[in-house]
Amino acid sequence: MSDASADTNGDELYHVQVRYPRGDRWITLACERERRVAARRAALVFPQVVNTRGEHAMQVRVIHGAQLAAEDGAAPPVPSTDDS
Repeated sequence: MSDASADTNGDELYHVQVRYPRGDRWITLACERERRVAARRAALVFPQVVNTRGEHAMQVRVIHGAQLAAEDGAAPPVPSTDDS
């Protein structure tokens, strides 16, 4: 789901994250090297993302991995790009 290579450190990327109703955490959907690309991806996926309860995401954000590390102590793992 990302154009990022496997050897790219997660704190050097922009993370596209969503939050669902009653959600207490952000869920990373994609990571991109450029903020503008991450923002475009966020705009495209946000209206379409639905959780297992059929709820649409209520919030979306694009956040730099370094900021995530400052918030949580570590950047989340980069989503897999393996489509197999």
